[in-house]
Amino acid sequence: MSEQKTIGVLFIDRFADWEYGLLAASAVEWFGARAVSLTPNGKPVTSASGFVLTPDRSAEGDENTDLDAVAVIGSDQWVDAPPDISGLRRRGRRHLRRNACT
Repeated sequence: MSEQKTIGVLFIDRFADWEYGLLAASAVEWFGARAVSLTPNGKPVTSASGFVLTPDRSAEGDENTDLDAVAVIGSDQWVDAPPDISGLRRRGRRHLRRNACT
């Protein structure tokens, strides 16, 4: 059996409640992956419906050296006021591209 993969699910304020559920649950239940929640600064964020999500960790690159993939959850804030996720993006260029999920 292959090594367990870890997927980071990136949430920002006003995230789309409907986007992550099937992805995260399927990855964990059907494929044996591990899913961790990320926010830009490691602080709670509020969804479009008003639910509050407390993340497992921040989106800083040095906290996410174990990630095999990152799912970026939609939000109007990506257009209106995008947060700084440059640490995760730099990490992604070095590691995630080499270990791309298909």
